[in-house]
Amino acid sequence: MWEKEISSIESAIRYVAYMDVMGFKDMVARNPHNVIGEKLQNLLIFISDLINNKGSIFSSIFSDSIYFFTSDDKQTTLKSLIEVLSKVMKYALSIGLPMKGAIAMGEVSVDLVKNLTFGQPLIDAYLIEESIVLYGIVIHNSVEDIVRKKAFQNYVMDTKIPLKSGTASHYILRWWRNDLKKSQQLVRDIRLSVSDSPRRYIDNTLDLMDND
Repeated sequence: MWEKEISSIESAIRYVAYMDVMGFKDMVARNPHNVIGEKLQNLLIFISDLINNKGSIFSSIFSDSIYFFTSDDKQTTLKSLIEVLSKVMKYALSIGLPMKGAIAMGEVSVDLVKNLTFGQPLIDAYLIEESIVLYGIVIHNSVEDIVRKKAFQNYVMDTKIPLKSGTASHYILRWWRNDLKKSQQLVRDIRLSVSDSPRRYIDNTLDLMDND
């Protein structure tokens, strides 16, 4: 049983990112667990190394889903988070784990000791991630006023995003910005492992890159 202790929950306005590995159920059904486990372990090690010296970015992992949250709502912290997420996107693709996600902002309560995290931004990021049909990270409206600023013009683009029920205009991270050709090839490589509707994610992502 849990012992009652003095609460170490800290509430603050933070940035939150939710990322989900695509096609995980099918991956589990078709591959030995040790193969999947090795890929996930490599991804977690990569993330840990990325955020280890940041001090302002933390992560929480459950199965094929990863939450990132920050210690504050500074613009410099958001830029650091964007850099981390962009690198995670590329690395995950390189090991055959395509991902999609979203960033939101608001009050989030965290207890690092008990690995407890809750708040509306977690729900906002999850819901918008669920609706998009591409490999990418979409900006929730709670963060939009910030990324509209000139300081973020190289990090994001404002465009129509394909959703499960039509399209909608949103800002999205330009995670491919530092190496477009390599990033496009990483997306194309996923094509060899999927058929049917998952290929829509590939086509939509490549179309987005072409329009950047």
